[in-house]
Amino acid sequence: MNTQKHVAIKWFFPLFLLILIFSLSTIVQGQSGESSIDFQVEPAFEGNFKYGEWLPLWVTIENQGAAVEGTVQATMNTSGGAVSFASQTSLPTGSRKQFPLYILPNNYSREIVVQLLSSEEEVLAESTITVAPNQNNYFLVGIIAPERGPISLLTTLQNENSSRKVIMFGLDIEEIPEFSVALDSLDVLVLNDTDTSQLSPQQNTAIQEWVQNGGQLIIGGGPGAEKTISGLSSTLAPLSINNVMEIDSLESLESYTESTPIRVLGPFLVNDASYQEGSSVLQQEETTLIQKWPLGNGQIFFVSLDLAGSPFDAWAGTVSFWENIFSSSPMYPMWYPADMSLRQLRMNNMYYPLTNQPSLDLPSIRGIGILLLIYIILVGPVNYLILRGVKKLHLAWVTIPILTVLFTGGAFGTAFLMRGNDILVNSISLIDLYPDGSASLDSYVGVFSPSQETYTLEIEGSPFLSLSNGNYYDPWLSSSAAPTSAQTRMIQGHPSKVTGLSVDQWSMQSFGIESITTQLGKIESNLILDQNKLTGTIINNLSTSVNDVVLVVGSSVNAIGDIEPGETVDIDIDIQQSNEIEVGSSVTYAILDELQLTDYSSREFELKRSILDAAYQPFGYWIGPGFGIQSSDIKDQIITASTFLIGWIDQAPPEITIGSKSTTQNSMGMISYILPINLADGKYSLPPSMIAGALAEQPHDGGTCGGMSTNIYLGSGDAIFDFSIPAALLNTSIENILVSTNSDPWDTQSSDHNISIYNWDEDTWLALSKDSSNQYTIANSEGLIDSNGTIRVKLSLENSNMGGCINLTLSLDGTK
Repeated sequence: MNTQKHVAIKWFFPLFLLILIFSLSTIVQGQSGESSIDFQVEPAFEGNFKYGEWLPLWVTIENQGAAVEGTVQATMNTSGGAVSFASQTSLPTGSRKQFPLYILPNNYSREIVVQLLSSEEEVLAESTITVAPNQNNYFLVGIIAPERGPISLLTTLQNENSSRKVIMFGLDIEEIPEFSVALDSLDVLVLNDTDTSQLSPQQNTAIQEWVQNGGQLIIGGGPGAEKTISGLSSTLAPLSINNVMEIDSLESLESYTESTPIRVLGPFLVNDASYQEGSSVLQQEETTLIQKWPLGNGQIFFVSLDLAGSPFDAWAGTVSFWENIFSSSPMYPMWYPADMSLRQLRMNNMYYPLTNQPSLDLPSIRGIGILLLIYIILVGPVNYLILRGVKKLHLAWVTIPILTVLFTGGAFGTAFLMRGNDILVNSISLIDLYPDGSASLDSYVGVFSPSQETYTLEIEGSPFLSLSNGNYYDPWLSSSAAPTSAQTRMIQGHPSKVTGLSVDQWSMQSFGIESITTQLGKIESNLILDQNKLTGTIINNLSTSVNDVVLVVGSSVNAIGDIEPGETVDIDIDIQQSNEIEVGSSVTYAILDELQLTDYSSREFELKRSILDAAYQPFGYWIGPGFGIQSSDIKDQIITASTFLIGWIDQAPPEITIGSKSTTQNSMGMISYILPINLADGKYSLPPSMIAGALAEQPHDGGTCGGMSTNIYLGSGDAIFDFSIPAALLNTSIENILVSTNSDPWDTQSSDHNISIYNWDEDTWLALSKDSSNQYTIANSEGLIDSNGTIRVKLSLENSNMGGCINLTLSLDGTK
């Protein structure tokens, strides 16, 4: 027995060793199979994004195994289920691909799981990335430069317009997305000593659209200037570098910053450049050190010195230099919430007008009344007369229930056949037209279902898709606390798709679509302002008619009517005699009143009112098309947010299909277009409200009111306003500055107001006195307009007093 036991023990260990080796071999082979796919995900902007804005993820996949048809998706959980952003990909054996996946993180996202799924939904690879949500009032700066050096001092900005928390991160040229909406988290992009020839046309377009929407592009010069502008379009960099020259001193730069002297020994390398656009901000003798040009709502700077080199790398005034550069940056509006973006508010507010479409109308009271009358006649006189005729009145207890059931069933069956099984797709599109024929298209889609069902929708083009769900952005929810039983997937591609859209019975689910289109055409105009007369033409070169067109010029509202495709409309408006927006009133109501939509209970009024308010008054304050667009000096035109056209179209894009299901679709679009205006030669008078103004400092007792940007309720204290002079006027002779205040009829404190204007040269406030026309007129504008075209006005009230809404406006007289 002992011998047998010894033999068993003797063979046990070799056998166990063989089993262990076989198991390890199997595990290694399994791991080797898994490692045939190398899956890496890196978030752009070092993971930084603002609440409610898109974040690009750069996905790199290398496949050394069998060919794979898969889907890359990033999933965010909500209280209503999971929402994933996905992109389908094909991975042949030996392939390596890199592509962006655009996601819309929650406000509370910190870690996001990104997966590669097979066509059978098997997880082939997975990566967890870290992201950093930021408040919307933070100042996010992206830097593309081989050396940051003194550029990093941007994080210490402390001037009045940029004293917000600054978040700075590095970028590579390859990380620039091809869609401008993915850049909306950025406030500033700095390019220095970088070869931009690698930029694709799509990346160029994205940067250009981002600047037009309010971004600021800073281009550094010096020895690397040629390669830095080499790949930028002529719109982004309208200049050519002649040569690099040496200058011995930079006294003008010292004066510009009003800081410590530059003790670095020269010479300094600067660019001799030729500029096609813009204005000089700073010059050293014959050399332009800083050139600036506006582009839409944003601006571009070219600094002819290397931003990472001398003197910035050894000068105590570098911080002051950056503060001066950004002194013209628009402040983050104090009435904007810091934890919610404009796109979030718009999407939430659009749910109501989506449910207010005629297709969702209940039967009319008149129709129901007629139906009930027919029923009463049938079960009453008709039933009685028939039973009496056959002498069987006792059967009434049988015929009345039968007639009731038949009538009820017939009415329900007819209604069900007509509308009961309809899938309704309602869409509302906000279409901002650009002069080049492109258009920004923000569409909001609601799917109304007669039964509880999950749908797959296909959207033409390659737009950005996002689910409209209030809980999706709730900062008080944690991503791990939400159930994931239902999953809606937003698939990016051409076309894009929404899968797994779950809709409860007799309810609506909505989602948003963001895209750029060039299929609509454009509106062209040739308008001339001569004194207070606006004349010229507007041509509809769109592919569709535009209805109920309204032209808003400053504080005047003018109905144009319907404009057919190809039609030219003559404009001849005396701005001073046209319909004025009353102080404290809503711009939305003024527009609808001009269209004679005065029946506030009508569906048309309520639908257009809710769309206008959701689009242009989401914060209870009118921001209008262009969102405070800055003036432009292109072709000497005046372009401000106070001069625009609004109209309505039927059957607005994009095209939406739900597989082979039969649907009833209702769509409408609201067209907006910022109108450029030319000044006639000779004397001009730019009327009030055509100069964009914004509240720069709110009083301690008071706040905004009414619809316009310079309306304020002032209990006591100081309200400071900044007015932006159109760049086209800066090269004219400005002879008079006129400041006016208008108040509600019941305002009794107007006479107690004090008005003063800021002198930029002397750093003092100049008190103003009313003239005979009840205006504040300044005949000498010297020192009152800074280099960026800003006039600053202060409205003061010492004694607290109850009053109404006050509107402060500024106008100019001059000679072109």
